[in-house]
This record gives sequence, structure tokens and C-alpha cells, in this order.
Amino acid sequence: MIKFFRHIRQSLIMENKTAKYLKYAIGEIVLVVIGILIALQINNWNEERKELKKSNAYLLMLSDELETNLTRLDLAMKWAKEHREYNLNTLTELNSDSAKSIDLERLYVITTSKGPFSKIELIRSSFDDMINSGTMENVKDSLLRKRIFSIESSIKRFDNAVIDIRVVWEEQLRPYHIEHLDESRIIGLGEFGFETDVDAFVYNRKYANILTGNIIFINNYENAIEDIKKSFMNTLANIRSYLNKDQVLN
Repeated sequence: MIKFFRHIRQSLIMENKTAKYLKYAIGEIVLVVIGILIALQINNWNEERKELKKSNAYLLMLSDELETNLTRLDLAMKWAKEHREYNLNTLTELNSDSAKSIDLERLYVITTSKGPFSKIELIRSSFDDMINSGTMENVKDSLLRKRIFSIESSIKRFDNAVIDIRVVWEEQLRPYHIEHLDESRIIGLGEFGFETDVDAFVYNRKYANILTGNIIFINNYENAIEDIKKSFMNTLANIRSYLNKDQVLN
């Protein structure tokens, strides 16, 4: 092809057809520029496809992560309900008529058998990788982008709700038990002769208020879990819809 154009150019020069040569030269330049632009466009298109595939790969990993977190939230809800029911039953029993004759064994069962509140960790590695990689710029759906960015606040809300419950345990329940119970009895070391202050638990307003506060924070935790689950499910649905559309378009 290059030899062909060179042959035409040489023929025009030899025939001294300057005007035709200039027109031909201009046409050749235009063709070269068009060729370069087409090549650049193809290159840009290839780069865009690479970036799109990269962002879609991150979205797939994020969708797997959301599914895992939804399973963990279900487990967190199960544990929260167990703790709330335990605290509610303890509160009710210690302030009932039968509590006046409660034996020590039963008192220890309803006040210490559950122990501290266990935290379920939500994973966020795929979310962090996607944000830090800069691939969010390739997600063109504004609603999906908004939902993905909201994952950060959802995880923070979850963590803060757990902290509120743990604060009640560490700063109120645990110190109260240390002051009024014989903890050697709890771990099976036998009794060291320390007296258990039953009155500190039965019809005791301070202890009842501590338990009530704990129940309130667990309720808040359950509400947070429900809201976060809805948010994660909506985000997951948006990701799947977005990826399906991309597959159809390609």
C-alpha cells in the first residue's frame, strides 16, 4: 500500500502536475490523520473495556462480600434476640413475687450464664479494595455508586451499636457483679466464703435499670441490623441488575 502511494506521488512529480500533487498530498495527510484517530479511538475503546471488566470483577467480589455479611447479620440478629430475651427474663424474674425466695443457684444462672455480648464482625476487604483502586469511576449508575458508598456508614452504625451494648457490660453490669457476687462460684472454683448480696438483685431498682438499659441498646442493635440488611440487599440487587445489563449490552 505504501509503495502504491509512493508510485502515484512520483508519477505526479515527474509529470510536473504540481496542483494535483498538492491535492494528493493533502488527501494523503487527511487519510493518515483519520487512520491515527481511528487507531486512537480503538485503543481508547480497548482501555475502556479493560477498565470496565476490572470494575465488574470488583463488583462481583463485592456482591459475594455482601452475601456473606447478610449471613453474618442473620447470626448477629439471632444472638441479639437470645441476649435480649435472657435479660428480659432475668429482669422479670428478679422483680416477681417468686424472687423473694430465690435460691443462690438460680440467681447465678439468670445473672451470669450469658456473659458478655459477642460481636459478629462484618467483612469489608472487597469494599475497601474497590474504593482504593479507583474503579468506582467506571461505575456509571449513580444510584449504585451511592449505595456502594453507603456501605461505609452501615458498617460504622453496626460497630457503634455493638459498642453501646458492650459499654453497659463493661462499665455497669460487670462491675456490679464483681461487687455483689462471688465470681469464684461462676467458674467452678468453689466458694471462698464471700457472701452473695441477694438484695442487690431482687427488687433492686439500680440493677433493674441496668438491665433495662441493656435491653434498650440491644433493641437499637436489632433495629440497626434490620436497616443494614435492607440496605445491603438493595445494593446487592442493584449490583446484579447492573452486571446483567452490562452482559446484555456486550
